[in-house]
Amino acid sequence: MVRLMIYAGSAAADASGARTSGVPLAPLHFEWPRCRECEGPMQFLAQICLADADPGSAGLLSIFMCQNEPGLCEEWEAAAG
Repeated sequence: MVRLMIYAGSAAADASGARTSGVPLAPLHFEWPRCRECEGPMQFLAQICLADADPGSAGLLSIFMCQNEPGLCEEWEAAAG
């Protein structure tokens, strides 16, 4: 299955659904992830509704990446950065 994401204008901060950049939809006391290498705050990249990928599933997958010192943290390694 292929799903095309297009810009459809602004959305409310508490709107559910997939999103890229900006701010993730998160619980009230959400603790922003920090890089394991440099300990700086990570950059939010995207959020995907699990039900979009697997009907019947629930929840959100949030994707973050370190961009504090580009090239110095091993952000390409799944268990690093």
